[in-house]
Amino acid sequence: DGEYDDTTDIATEVTVAAIDFALTRSNRVIYKAIRGNHDPNTARILRAALRQRYRKSDRVSIDDGGIDFFAHEFGVNLICAHHGDIKGKQPKDYVMAMAAKYPEAWGRTRFRELWTGHKHHLLTQEFPGMTTYQVRAITPANRYAQENLFLSESEIQCATYRQSGGRMG
Repeated sequence: DGEYDDTTDIATEVTVAAIDFALTRSNRVIYKAIRGNHDPNTARILRAALRQRYRKSDRVSIDDGGIDFFAHEFGVNLICAHHGDIKGKQPKDYVMAMAAKYPEAWGRTRFRELWTGHKHHLLTQEFPGMTTYQVRAITPANRYAQENLFLSESEIQCATYRQSGGRMG
């Protein structure tokens, strides 16, 4: 419910904290700004701010290849993300889209996960070839959420992967 400047400042601070935490666990961090449906331009602002913040770091890469889709091969893992807000699309549609959009990476990998968030509550679904994880919003429920009974808890998750395949934690 804050001003846009306040919201983007807080988003930048939270994202910097998440990246800095990830740097304590990994030698390299890749950050990808994914646009959301409520504030699609915030992804661009975050990307620009983080590019400046980490411009001298050889351990942090800011992925600037668009703001809608993310796909990264890590060993035999394919880690994908999308906000999850394409009207009428279900998790299975996103899985098929990832297979079609990234066919070479799909073929080279054995473990594939897709992360989305749009609906603000937990949902895990397993499909042939990929598991989808819909996560909660990291922000506390605002007035709009309360009035529309979007009552899921706020949360941020961290997943780690083995280069040899599969999730580590």
